Amino acid sequence: VMKGLSKERNPFFQYLPRNRKEIQEIRESLRLLRRTGKECITQRQKAIQNEEPVPLDILTQILKSADQEESDDENMVDNFVTFFVAGHETTANLLSFTIMELARHPEIVTKLQAEVDEVIGVK
Repeated sequence: VMKGLSKERNPFFQYLPRNRKEIQEIRESLRLLRRTGKECITQRQKAIQNEEPVPLDILTQILKSADQEESDDENMVDNFVTFFVAGHETTANLLSFTIMELARHPEIVTKLQAEVDEVIGVK
């Protein structure tokens, strides 16, 4: 009854992790992502302090924004993780959609290949 009631209230309930192993794997993945984010932030902060050239990317923008707003490290890591995950999903979805559409339209693949050959050359 509760299972059916939960699905009725929230149809996405069925996709939530149910067992401890899944939950533990998700938590470990989040810890790894946050740890990696902290390392990237620390490395970039050191490079900026040492006046080394740094790329003008989203991480640099997060650090500049944090300086202006006096943001704490956890907030910077949150922003890093958000952009990292969001960028991954949108890129993956875009590539999937592009491949699907190319498969549906072989005439476009022919034009695309001709343009690539013209610009890059045949190798």
